[in-house]
Amino acid sequence: MNKLKVLVIGLLAVLLLASSTADGQGKQFDGLSIMKIVWGGKEIKQTTADVPPVIINNRTMVPIYLFNQVGLHAVKKGNVVEISDRRAPYIESLEMLHLFNKGVFQSLSRADRSFAEIYTKLLINDPVAKDIKNLKHLIGGIKAESDSKSFGEMMGRLKTGLSDRPSAIYYTGDICDRYLDALGFIEHYMDNKDVRSLERSFTEQNKAQELLSNMESEFNRLVSSVSIQLHQLHP
Repeated sequence: MNKLKVLVIGLLAVLLLASSTADGQGKQFDGLSIMKIVWGGKEIKQTTADVPPVIINNRTMVPIYLFNQVGLHAVKKGNVVEISDRRAPYIESLEMLHLFNKGVFQSLSRADRSFAEIYTKLLINDPVAKDIKNLKHLIGGIKAESDSKSFGEMMGRLKTGLSDRPSAIYYTGDICDRYLDALGFIEHYMDNKDVRSLERSFTEQNKAQELLSNMESEFNRLVSSVSIQLHQLHP
């Protein structure tokens, strides 16, 4: 039974995602049928001279070293085998980036598009006070969320595989401030009809757009890096 100390029961299908089939050539190990383990449609090859996957008493027995080949980390400690998913931090990072994209980036993009509507209304002398109020509310909510402790903790947990931490992803507060300043200049223009105020509004919005563009580039780089890490951990 000493040879079995490196084996664990394969849960009939290796974590429900893999399947096992008897070797087509009828290969055996110590009189036991050797199994093929398939994960995501690909056979997991035995890379060591260790015990292969076999059938014992109609149960599929999978050596723990095979778990390490499918993005998992398996280690035997006494009578306990600890298995963890090395992909988990990257999967969590993708989920957090999805939340960032939905809650921050898309909202900022929507805010930016709203400026075009406000400028158009100004040209044709349509009222914009309500539009400005709604836009301030939207931008203020984005800024409050980005300044929250939970948001900072979430971004701090990002695991991307990059050696640097892309700073542009943290530009949310600066972008919001630029947009709010631009709205303030529009309000000043409405009160005083000072064209210079409108020009300063354009300037602040353009600066915000530049920061937003940098944020998009860094966001895409993060998503790409996380995806690469996940692919490398997949057999």
